[in-house]
Amino acid sequence: MLEHAEREKLSVRELRECVVAARRCLGERRGPPARGATDKAVSALEGDVRRLVDAIGRLQPRERLDLRTQTRVAAVASLLAEASVELAALSRGNHLGAAAAPSR
Repeated sequence: MLEHAEREKLSVRELRECVVAARRCLGERRGPPARGATDKAVSALEGDVRRLVDAIGRLQPRERLDLRTQTRVAAVASLLAEASVELAALSRGNHLGAAAAPSR
């Protein structure tokens, strides 16, 4: 491979890419295995829940919420309750299906 690199006057970067490609052809893999779609979805969910908890903390009123805000918060709470039921079912290995999934 080095002779090829010298003959083709490859840069160090190009030589490295050739070496990596050759190793991968032989089946070598480095680093952790690629994460599956389900693992990525759960990680995204965990991050979203952390952001949700932070947002709820920022909403803690120092004074009473006006009626419009109360209505909006109630609608979000309803969506969260539906999502919580679906998530609990998934955690038990069940799936309620799209009909019971929260609407957006």
